[in-house]
Amino acid sequence: MKADLLATIVLPLAVSAHFGLNYPTWRADSLAETNESISQWSYPCANVQPMQNTSLQRTPWPLEGGSVSLDLNHHWTYLFVNLGFGAEVTNFNISLNPNGGQLINQTGNGTFCWNQLRVPSSELLGLTITEGQEASIQVVTVGDSGSALYNCADIVFTSNATLLAADQCVNSTGVTAQSVELSSASNATGSSHGDHSGTASGSAASSTSSGAASSLTVSSFMGLLAAGVLVL
Repeated sequence: MKADLLATIVLPLAVSAHFGLNYPTWRADSLAETNESISQWSYPCANVQPMQNTSLQRTPWPLEGGSVSLDLNHHWTYLFVNLGFGAEVTNFNISLNPNGGQLINQTGNGTFCWNQLRVPSSELLGLTITEGQEASIQVVTVGDSGSALYNCADIVFTSNATLLAADQCVNSTGVTAQSVELSSASNATGSSHGDHSGTASGSAASSTSSGAASSLTVSSFMGLLAAGVLVL
């Protein structure tokens, strides 16, 4: 009886600490209990393989970049959105974070949506995105525990794809985000998103980061995430 009660209490807490990928369509619902092998703790994609769900198709995404919508359940979290090319992606080595790939600090529980995260220029990518190019998007969140959670979505670049409509890309009340510039000193300062790299729904916070300060550089921070290991 006590064990059942404990499970009833703990399970909702565990689920609430995770996050949902609303758009593009994620590879699998990693919050569902139907497949015990799926876990958001598992790098790089919650232990879900590309197109594992054969009933789903790749989400069409604009050639220059598209919308990303998340359902977040932490009081605050660091966000990373990464891109990898190919049908069987093994390396998510391209950052879609705005402002040149800066760390994003999101605060508040609920929906957070970028109307458009732009793909870096062909000069930076070293390739030109073409019609029908297959790729996958990886979303990583890091909360106050320092542990990373992962979800992925499979996409196909096409000129026929459109951004989410305005009424489909709306932040929940109290949900904001800002870029965080990490330096060698033990401090972090925030700056609003720049439209040249990505456009977030609603207004971005302008105060300093509410997350834990870190002495890591952005590049080393991303490197630890890419390796699936992170300790703050």
